[in-house]
Amino acid sequence: MGTSGILIVDLDNYTNTITLDCDISDWAGIPHDEFNGVEVFLTYDSNFVYVATVWEDSSNDGAISHWNKTGNINSTHGIWEELDGRDDMVAVGFSNGTYSDIWICANSLRGDTNYAFEVDNYWKPDTGTLPFHRNIDVDPETFGWLQPDMDNNSAQITDHYDLAKGTTYIGWFDDTPTESQIDVNIAKTWNATGNDKYIVEFRRALNTSNLDDIELNFDNLTNLSFFVGSANKQDSIDMCVNIKELTVSDTNFQAIFDWDDITNPVTSALLLTGQIYDDYDDVEIWIRLSGWDATYGADFWWNYAGGINSYTGEWSALFYYDEDDMPLGNHELTIKFKAKYEEELILSQEVTIVDDVAPRLAGLVDMNERYPNGVPKGTDYVPITVGASDNYQYYIPGLGYSDTDTLSVYLFYIIGGVVDMVPMVQFAQGGSTFSANITLDHTYTRNITYYVQAFDPIGNSVVSEYLWFYSMGIPEPPRRHLYFPPLKEFIPVALGLLFGTIALLLIILRVAKTIGARK
Repeated sequence: MGTSGILIVDLDNYTNTITLDCDISDWAGIPHDEFNGVEVFLTYDSNFVYVATVWEDSSNDGAISHWNKTGNINSTHGIWEELDGRDDMVAVGFSNGTYSDIWICANSLRGDTNYAFEVDNYWKPDTGTLPFHRNIDVDPETFGWLQPDMDNNSAQITDHYDLAKGTTYIGWFDDTPTESQIDVNIAKTWNATGNDKYIVEFRRALNTSNLDDIELNFDNLTNLSFFVGSANKQDSIDMCVNIKELTVSDTNFQAIFDWDDITNPVTSALLLTGQIYDDYDDVEIWIRLSGWDATYGADFWWNYAGGINSYTGEWSALFYYDEDDMPLGNHELTIKFKAKYEEELILSQEVTIVDDVAPRLAGLVDMNERYPNGVPKGTDYVPITVGASDNYQYYIPGLGYSDTDTLSVYLFYIIGGVVDMVPMVQFAQGGSTFSANITLDHTYTRNITYYVQAFDPIGNSVVSEYLWFYSMGIPEPPRRHLYFPPLKEFIPVALGLLFGTIALLLIILRVAKTIGARK
């Protein structure tokens, strides 16, 4: 995938007549696409190669660098600094694998209105008079101090010392190019139709016969590459433009797009996978979910190109399980593959996103472990804490996505058969720790059972394990009462009394009998 970068077509196969007039209507029907931020048209005939570039820029900038004198340093030289300008530029070109021809069009004085500035792959200018002259003194008499060579009227500066502080001179002068600097014809304009766009057209002979130019033969594309890049408000102390190198092809192969089936319902993160093929770089995938209309607006498409394997064409896109990217319900998910030089390939699937997973509870505090001998008298309440989270994330204004703020968490506790329910609150907004208090009554020693239940916004719930502890009661004051010994202590006493009574009766009977006998 991506073995080619840009398609070049033979103009002999079209009826178009290309003229350098900054009107790209004569390029109609010729395949083109955007590379490195620039829309590029590329074609050739038996004599010339033609390049048209279009890119958007909200301002027309052509300021060049200038010199500013900030003070005196000695009797002959002042302190000069060259300040950046802001210049809009575009660069295109070709390479045969060994040598390169790069053509630059600047929006400032530093370019001729008819010809591009030409350099090689080392940014060394081609031979001839350049379309500009840099205003810099390189005479050995400067002793290495950089300073302007001429004033704004192109007159030689003979005495830098007498120039007042704050004197400014432009850093470049326009010039008329000659020799190999007039190989590439150009035409440029900005905002011609009120669309804030630059249009720059280039034309060069396939063979210039100049030793510093490569001969272009599009019948053999071996090692041939194409350069393109634009600069907005470029540092105009030099003429370098950040360009991208692309391979060139004259044949466009059919693009392929494949998308793996989605398994419904989706109850966790949504991972889309598939495979694509196109023989050009910088392909794009666009994704749309019908449920995004309420969040991102109607007809919103997400441009997703970061997950494409440039070697195999395998791609993947991951959506987080949250309110915006994955709204609950039935939706149509559409993926659009934008090939470089073909119609868009579009496929759709139905997706059902549900939240059937209950919240999660963890770390419910065990008060029996904390108070193994019971909660002591004088403690009015005990705090119960628990961790709670959810798999589906909802958006909280000012906080962002949260899997905790949307939960409803309740503490239930049972004392003497009576169930009380207390809403639990977070320690901190967005945090996962919830807390509530159990109020204690120490009138009696009580066993207290408690548990926690959490609900998500659509009613999925989870109940924790049941835990218990007991609170110490307040003892009753002492009372006075008669002492009754235990039965085992009373039996010997009772038997002693019985035997003693019998013995006493026998004595009485014996005494009475003796008295009667005497009478």
